[in-house]
Amino acid sequence: MRKLIFFLAPLLLFSGVISYKMEVALEIKGRYKVFVKGREIIQWENNAQVPVERIPFHLYQNAFRKGSSFMKEIGGLPRKWKKHKEWWGKEEIKRITVNGNDLTGTLKFTQPDDGNSEDRTVAEITLPEPAEPGDQLTIEVEFTTKLPKVFARSGSGVGYYFVSQWFPKPGVLLDDGKWVCHQYHRNGEFFADFSTYEVKIKAPSDLVVTANGELVKQEKSGKNQSLLFRQERVHDFVWVADKDFIKVEDRFSSPKQPEVKILLFIQPDHLRQKGRYLEAIKRALKFYSEKIGPYPYKRITIIDPDISAMRTSGMEYPTLITGGSLYLLPKGIKFTKDVTIHEFGHQYWYGVVANNETDEAWLDEGVNTFFEENIMDTYPWFFDILGYRARDSERLRLGYIKSTYADPIITPSWKFFPGTYSANVYTKTALTLETWKRLVGEDKFFSALSEYYRKYAFSHPTSSDFFNTVQQYLGDWSGLWKPMFYRAGKVNWKVYGVWGREVILLRQGLDVEVPVEVEVETQDGKKHSFVWEGKWLKKNFGKKVVKVSIDPKEKLMIDANPFDNRWSRKSSIPSRLAWRFLVNIQAIFLNLLP
Repeated sequence: MRKLIFFLAPLLLFSGVISYKMEVALEIKGRYKVFVKGREIIQWENNAQVPVERIPFHLYQNAFRKGSSFMKEIGGLPRKWKKHKEWWGKEEIKRITVNGNDLTGTLKFTQPDDGNSEDRTVAEITLPEPAEPGDQLTIEVEFTTKLPKVFARSGSGVGYYFVSQWFPKPGVLLDDGKWVCHQYHRNGEFFADFSTYEVKIKAPSDLVVTANGELVKQEKSGKNQSLLFRQERVHDFVWVADKDFIKVEDRFSSPKQPEVKILLFIQPDHLRQKGRYLEAIKRALKFYSEKIGPYPYKRITIIDPDISAMRTSGMEYPTLITGGSLYLLPKGIKFTKDVTIHEFGHQYWYGVVANNETDEAWLDEGVNTFFEENIMDTYPWFFDILGYRARDSERLRLGYIKSTYADPIITPSWKFFPGTYSANVYTKTALTLETWKRLVGEDKFFSALSEYYRKYAFSHPTSSDFFNTVQQYLGDWSGLWKPMFYRAGKVNWKVYGVWGREVILLRQGLDVEVPVEVEVETQDGKKHSFVWEGKWLKKNFGKKVVKVSIDPKEKLMIDANPFDNRWSRKSSIPSRLAWRFLVNIQAIFLNLLP
């Protein structure tokens, strides 16, 4: 119990800078003419060390209008959207006051990232006088949000409404007075202050409405209903309404995890798959509570999206995640379990640790993918159809091998070379952490990550905080993480050549300095095991060499070409070519998975 209190202390003691009170209404005037109208009261405090003269706000739904940076980054407005303007989204501040002063006239759009004058995803107000450190302001905002047709995490489906990133939200003020308030980009996600949310929602009574808050009160009157939700110590609020949801309740507890209520809102035609969702979320809760620490909230909600709204699947919000499933999805494909485990993991990194995802996305997405791989590998297989099998770690490694890395992992999300964001942030990061774990030992590595989580819960850490904390536990591994995180490219260890008694080993690409285990067998049957460190090695074994193996225990998951780690005098060129062919076929096949 003492350990549980120790881990929960940050949650119990945290005092938020911002609180929200909202009253909003869902107005449905047509299938894709759906509006959220309302008012929010924000209690804001200047927690910086300097006076503040302006406050910027995110208006995320303006990403779904013509000319936005988001639309330009995906290649322009989709063709059908040009014909159907009712599909577009937008977010408008109708009136804004600060301590009773109407500042609507000072509101202006800004483009801090790319200067795109058509982008309206960030707007700022100018205060009549600077807010001194410690000053508290009451900000009242009247706003209207037009939901787009379901697109990139939010919007209207067929009788299904996913309302995320939907209200004017202040940026994050740093200690030095600088604001973090990025535009909404195709790559990268969100960053906000921890807050207490109290949200009253008016919606049609035929809809099942849920949110990432505790339902405090619900009243129905004729065709309408009113619901009051409340949630403390989270940095976002999201809600969803659907006419067909079936609610499933379950619970989980263990010696290291206080009881958690599990709420699953599932589509009727997916009901036979409820067991997959529930088993996966319990497996993730057990793994995280044992390796990192207990989940600090009393509830986790899983949303199973409607088929018309699959673009809202696979997303994370504080205490709420969206899964994903398809009718008659075979049991041999653990897609639903994989998505559920991945999205739950975000509760720890995106949800509680809460780094800046736009500037350093790997601290959430990459760390989380590492845990997803470790949890998914507790199943025998990720994919098992007609005798063809693959584990999740194998799927990740194949993605790493075939990807391009033109930028370092630590790069602002919108600045990655086209098509390489996921390969860097998710795959390369996860495999670097997996390599680190295998080199130092599982228990030791998870203990280091547990300390990082405990130390920085509810505090917005940076990459430096991560490496400094982990190295206090593990020692100096900068020869691994500096090149892998701060430089572009990959690393490859290979058997360069064997000439009689001599072997030459070579490291190509990034200068990753880690101990590399090598086994060499000579003609007299003797096996020579040693550790190689450095760029290259030439070594004479006194007898004719018959077999060479680099990394025989497969610790180096970052090796860009594991197929040149082996050399045998008996192997033939045709057999090696056949092996490469099978690997390429497997990579293609796995890419076809949903």
